[in-house]
Amino acid sequence: MRALAPVLEAVLFGVLYLWLACHTSVGECPDEATRLQIPFWIFDYGTLPIGTEPLLRISFYGFSYGTSAYGPSIVAGLLMRLVGMFTQEMGALILAARIPSVIAGVGTVLACNGIGRRLFGSTAAGLALGGLVGGLPQVAFLCAYHNNDAPSLCAAALIVYAWLLGRDENWSYRANVVLGVAIGVCALTYYFAFGFILVSVPLYFIMQGRRVRDGECSVGHMWRGASAVTAVAILVGGWFYARMGVVLHGDIFGRATAEAMRQAYAAPDALARSGKLMYESSSSPFLDMLFDFSHIAGISWVRQTALSFVGKFGFLVYELPEWCYVAYGVLLAPAAIGLVSGLRNKEKRGLALAVVLAAIPAIVMSAVYSYTSDYQAQGRYVIVVAIPLAIAVVAGVRVIGAFFAGLFGRPEVAGAGAAIACALVLVVCLALLAVAIVDVYVPEQFNGLLTGYSYWWPYMR
Repeated sequence: MRALAPVLEAVLFGVLYLWLACHTSVGECPDEATRLQIPFWIFDYGTLPIGTEPLLRISFYGFSYGTSAYGPSIVAGLLMRLVGMFTQEMGALILAARIPSVIAGVGTVLACNGIGRRLFGSTAAGLALGGLVGGLPQVAFLCAYHNNDAPSLCAAALIVYAWLLGRDENWSYRANVVLGVAIGVCALTYYFAFGFILVSVPLYFIMQGRRVRDGECSVGHMWRGASAVTAVAILVGGWFYARMGVVLHGDIFGRATAEAMRQAYAAPDALARSGKLMYESSSSPFLDMLFDFSHIAGISWVRQTALSFVGKFGFLVYELPEWCYVAYGVLLAPAAIGLVSGLRNKEKRGLALAVVLAAIPAIVMSAVYSYTSDYQAQGRYVIVVAIPLAIAVVAGVRVIGAFFAGLFGRPEVAGAGAAIACALVLVVCLALLAVAIVDVYVPEQFNGLLTGYSYWWPYMR
């Protein structure tokens, strides 16, 4: 039964995500309208776009998402062509485009389960970790429509799982392949998750370097493993950037091309949306943007990002009840204990630092982008933070559970106390998710799959 529990949890979340995907109205999901242009292009023409095509340009911003990584859109386009062999019904095609996000959600839950089991040696910890990440209302929303955020979260979780697999199996070829696949998939999603790729490089060599020092493996074995990781990552995701370098004349990341398109085609208002311009009258504009000391935006970047990280549906207009945010604050509070516990544990200190450092670039990039280019205080941009945060929460509640079990029972029952604490966390997560879906999501987002069809369809054909 313990072996089936993680699979059962993933299946239940998968059913939930699919149900949401079937009923969430289009036109109410951030970026879905503009990102769907790419799979519809693949569906119509059977080829990958270059990214500079006029049909793909976002009229307001001037650029297109075709100039950045769009792995999920490639999968969506292929699924749409498969479904198109049987029906041209619009609802079926849109649902097909949303399936990669549903699959990513299931993959995230499974990967988090594996992380919990390998990190804490407990099935309960794995279930709690999967519930914390997969049951976050914002994650459930992201898994219900076409985007790059849900796949990037899945890839980041898979990378962390590969770190632990490598640790436990002394970086076997299986672990190297899993890490290579995870890095390749991550490279095809969203650059907000690229911190996990960057941290993987020094972490791998530090872990393997210690084994070489202790005589557990040779230098040649270490480099063969690194070559295997690199080769698999290039095979899975590197080809896309090679293609970008060719079709965009050396601009492998597409940033220069996107900026040139933005300057040439964007609406004037789109060029004046940066936090720097919003707070230009402030003596410390960046800090003012983060905390809104001058009350220009009405809500600080930090607060808006934090609230929408937990859950804000639609275009950040459908909020959860205030008490839900407070409840999540209380639920996440043990993360502080878990972080201290991880840093004090010599065996886990390195991995604790790695997973925290991997998530920091997402926060920095989101804040800098809002300040320098386009003010977007959205929690989905930093959704990968859910992974280290959930790990710290599980570690914290296990410490608390073991402590109380030791107070009221024998020391040997500390493990049972930790498991009970994790079970309580899972129950609370599911209860809060149920409130979010029943009280907010269904009334506001369930307006029918084709609602808003006329809003974005002209951009696709």
